[in-house]
Amino acid sequence: MIRTLNPFDFVRLTFSRMGQLPNLAKPHRKLGPARLCMLEVMSPKPILGFAPRRYTCVQTRGLKICGLALAQDLGSSTVWEVNSLAVAPESRSSVMDLLNGLILSAGRKGVDRLFLRILGASPCRDEVKAAGFSFYLDEYLYTRSIRSPIPPDSAAPDLELQPMTRDNDFSVYQIYNAVYPFHVRDAEGHTLEHWRQTRDRNWQGRNTRQFLVLHSGQIVGWVGTREQGRLGYFNIMIRPGSPVSFDDVLPMVESRLSHLDTLLCLASEFANSLMVAMEARGYTLVEQYSRAVRKVTASIKRPSLVPVGAD
Repeated sequence: MIRTLNPFDFVRLTFSRMGQLPNLAKPHRKLGPARLCMLEVMSPKPILGFAPRRYTCVQTRGLKICGLALAQDLGSSTVWEVNSLAVAPESRSSVMDLLNGLILSAGRKGVDRLFLRILGASPCRDEVKAAGFSFYLDEYLYTRSIRSPIPPDSAAPDLELQPMTRDNDFSVYQIYNAVYPFHVRDAEGHTLEHWRQTRDRNWQGRNTRQFLVLHSGQIVGWVGTREQGRLGYFNIMIRPGSPVSFDDVLPMVESRLSHLDTLLCLASEFANSLMVAMEARGYTLVEQYSRAVRKVTASIKRPSLVPVGAD
C-alpha cells in the first residue's frame, strides 16, 4: 500500500534497514561523497514534512515499511524534485507506485513539474518511465582534489567575473537559450518565469554565489559556485560563438574555491568544451546521471470577458 508518511512511521524507520538502502534519487546537493546521498531518514524534520513544501510517501506491507519517496520544492511551490527514493531489493517494481504517490500529491498541491535525477545505469530506469517521467538530459560529474597542483591562472586581462543580480536574469536566460536545445528548454525553462522557477537552490542561498562572465564589458557567460563543507561545486555557461573559452574561465573559478579540498562540477551533455577543459586541468569523470521530468498539471490561461466589438 502507498500512503502518506505519519509521525508513527518515524519510529519504524529509525529501527528499520531503510537507512542502509541506496538512495536512487540523486539531487544536486547530494552528489559527490557517498555520505551525502544517504536517505533523509535520520531526522524527523525533513521526513515528516515539517519543513515547508515537502512531501513523503511510503510503501507498507503490514507493519513493515519497504519503500520511501520524498519530494521538495526547487525554490518555487510549482516545481518539485524527488530528493529521496528507496525500496527494498525485492520490491524494485514499487518504484513506479511510490513516484505515482508523489505525482498525485504534487497535482493536489498545484505543482506543474516534478524532476528526478538518477544514475545513468540505474536499475529503476524503466520504472521511472512507467511513472510518466521523460528523460531529457545526461549529465557528467567531474571532480579533482585541490591538494594536487593547480595550473596557473592565465585569464585574459579583459576578462572578469562580476557578481550577478536579479536584474541580470534575462541576460543569463538568453545564454541558457543559446546553450541548450529546445527539448531541454521545454522541460526546464521555455519562458523566463519557468526558468526562474526551475533554477534550484544549488546556486541560491547560503554559501552560494553567482557571477557574470564579462569580456570587454559585455556579458558572455555565467558562473555558479557553492561551498558545502570542504567541497566546492561550480558550473559554467558561455555563450556559443563568444571569444571567451572555458580554458579562460575555469582558472578564475578555481582560484575562488582554492581554499577547499575538492572541486566538483556537473557538466551537461551539451558542455563538451567544458569537459575537455576540465580533463586538461586534471579533473576526473566519476559518474554519469540522467535527469527526467514529469509534467503534472497543464497550464491553462485564466478566461476573461472582452466587450463585443473590442479589437
